[in-house]
Amino acid sequence: GTARFRSAIHNRFAKDIAPDGPEKIYLSRSALGLGKGGMLGEERLEELLQAEGYEVFHPQQHDLATQIARYKAAKKVVAADGSALHLYAMVGRPDQSVAMILRRQSTSNNLLASNVTHFCGAEPKVISALRTEWVRKNQKKSSRLSFGELDHSVIGAALSAGGFISGDGQWPVLTEEERAQVFADKGLNASRDFMENPEFV
Repeated sequence: GTARFRSAIHNRFAKDIAPDGPEKIYLSRSALGLGKGGMLGEERLEELLQAEGYEVFHPQQHDLATQIARYKAAKKVVAADGSALHLYAMVGRPDQSVAMILRRQSTSNNLLASNVTHFCGAEPKVISALRTEWVRKNQKKSSRLSFGELDHSVIGAALSAGGFISGDGQWPVLTEEERAQVFADKGLNASRDFMENPEFV
């Protein structure tokens, strides 16, 4: 949007909604499932962030007013890249710190980061930490059904360097056994239905 539009939104949108919520929040996609642009290993990420005092927040489970109140209250926001950040941007401020964790290979995240930057007056910390990307075997390329596998060690180091967590961020990555268990827990057959994206770099 133009500077005039952004100014109008910030001056008028949701002015009657007071901040309400914790100072640290994680905007999650885990409840949406892997098949809707999810992240393999996100539940582990949630556990690690909760240990750092973050509330795991699923925007789609709350009404608009509750979402806005949470976004206004937070001083530190960590989010899986997705449309929740568009709403956050409409009420976000320069004094809030935002980190966006990429969930798949897509140029759309560049537009999302730009939107947050221009609306909030502060650039989000974009964390690219995919070990690989999983795609449907019958498609063999990225799509809305593909999902990224997180490298927790890269995320932890980036969040530590950015002041989002107090620890050193030396978070372990999923083992092969843990990866297989995630697929089993989700009711997915990795060897039959999925493959690692051959274009992943």
